[in-house]
Amino acid sequence: MIAAPVQPRAWPRRRWGFTVLAVFAGQLGLIFWLSDRASVRALPAAGGPALRLAGPGSAELLALEDPTLFALPHPQGFAGQAWLIPTWTTNRSYLFPDEPTWLQLEPLELGAAFNQFVATNRLDALLVFAPPEPALAFPELAPGPAAPTSSVLRITGSLAERALLTPVVLSSQTNSDLLTNSVVQMVVDSEGKPVSLTLLSGSGSPNADRQALEQARAARFDSVGHSLKPGATAQGLAWGQLIFEWNTLPVPPTNASPPAAAASP
Repeated sequence: MIAAPVQPRAWPRRRWGFTVLAVFAGQLGLIFWLSDRASVRALPAAGGPALRLAGPGSAELLALEDPTLFALPHPQGFAGQAWLIPTWTTNRSYLFPDEPTWLQLEPLELGAAFNQFVATNRLDALLVFAPPEPALAFPELAPGPAAPTSSVLRITGSLAERALLTPVVLSSQTNSDLLTNSVVQMVVDSEGKPVSLTLLSGSGSPNADRQALEQARAARFDSVGHSLKPGATAQGLAWGQLIFEWNTLPVPPTNASPPAAAASP
């Protein structure tokens, strides 16, 4: 037979209370037993080391300890000589009894400083550091197209495909300004004869435009019959432009002096 284990009994509250009070009382006893119950005594102040300046030369250094040295005007301050020790001045008269004495100018001394500078300094040494002067050279002009010396006729359009049978001789025009081109619109039939002439653009000279119309009216092209070619219609008509590029000559002067008359006998 196995006996059941015996459970310990818990302490009652009264026993716990006596135990806590006993521990607290023991701590208080130890505090009072170990504490020093003597009266508190004040410790006397011990004198510290002090630095003093001795001798007749230490008076100025000791004067620096004065608190009014910099706050108020003081004879030993930085402005004592100006504020506390006044100086008496005498008024001077503004009357000058003496005549002004002017400095004499020596003509021989004029330019003496410059002559001395030139004599003691070499001016040619400065030319060594001067950059070389650029060489003057004229640019080479590219040869341009030569100016025409006579008037020229150009044919454009479908007329350029047909040969011009009549020779065209154009003369140079005289005018004060350069003349532009005379442009003549021209229609030619199948036999090469002009059918229609129209001046599209004038040159600025009535004589040049009149000559252009006369040359266009007298021009004859080769005949094509009734065959069809590029630029020609079913009736054999062809269109084109005759461009007259005029060579302009300057107007000769008219105010030339007349020749001298022969002397009468």
